[in-house]
Amino acid sequence: MTMTFAALSALAYLVFLAPLLGALGREVRAPGTAAQRLREVRGIDLLAVFGLTLLHALAFAWAMRGEDAFRFGFAQALSAMMLLAVAFFAIESVRAPIGAIRLVLYPASAVSVLLPLLYPGAQTNVGGGVAFVAHLTLALVSYGMLSLAALHAVAMVLIDQSLHARGLRTDPNTRTWISVLLDLAPPLLVMERLLFRALTVGFVLLTATLVTGIGFHEYLFGRPLRFDHKTVFSILSWATFGVLLFGRWQYGWRGRLALRYVFGGFIALMLAYIGTQFVFEVLLGDRKSTRLN
Repeated sequence: MTMTFAALSALAYLVFLAPLLGALGREVRAPGTAAQRLREVRGIDLLAVFGLTLLHALAFAWAMRGEDAFRFGFAQALSAMMLLAVAFFAIESVRAPIGAIRLVLYPASAVSVLLPLLYPGAQTNVGGGVAFVAHLTLALVSYGMLSLAALHAVAMVLIDQSLHARGLRTDPNTRTWISVLLDLAPPLLVMERLLFRALTVGFVLLTATLVTGIGFHEYLFGRPLRFDHKTVFSILSWATFGVLLFGRWQYGWRGRLALRYVFGGFIALMLAYIGTQFVFEVLLGDRKSTRLN
């Protein structure tokens, strides 16, 4: 069932990506012919996104299933992140013309939903029962939202660079799929608002994750709390995002300063879990043990 749901979900993403790529090709050849269609998300598109998220959620749920416990690894974490990204941008597309983001989101989501087939992760056998599942869900959602914010920040850097590279925007002979895709992106002010919405949600959820993890660590994991690299980098990431959000609220921080904090917090977050798990599972080939605790 895991392979079936993963394959169906990836295929659905590619099916809905195909007409978008066709519209992008028309926009490259004849500027202005498909730009509005790519930016807008219509009602039928929103219904399609709900179907995509449902299939992706089913694939993710089956990828987490183990023989007598459940599996978890960097591949499941990335799949959860992309699932959140699809849902988040679907909701935000109602408020702003950000439909062109789907041109990047759908292929990345198709890849992420297939990754657990190659890297199934390790079976987790820890105490805590429902409480542990709730804690892990909080961690997944918070990591996903903050990772989404970091990817969003990367997109903002690329858009800003394209705005300064006027040759890409004024000379039709230099138009490429990448330059047109950047031109179709939402305005930077819209992107910035989306960035801080994702950061705020992610920070609140990360706070809940740390509170439950530190406060109930022995109950959840069956041993006293140790300040290992995961705990230290999680707290460092939380502090970095907290300082950024306070600076935004109190001093109006934005632009490059805000992006530096986003990237700094994201690096700490990756060092806390997903990045090290990627090293263990992919680079070192260790799929037999879990490092959730």
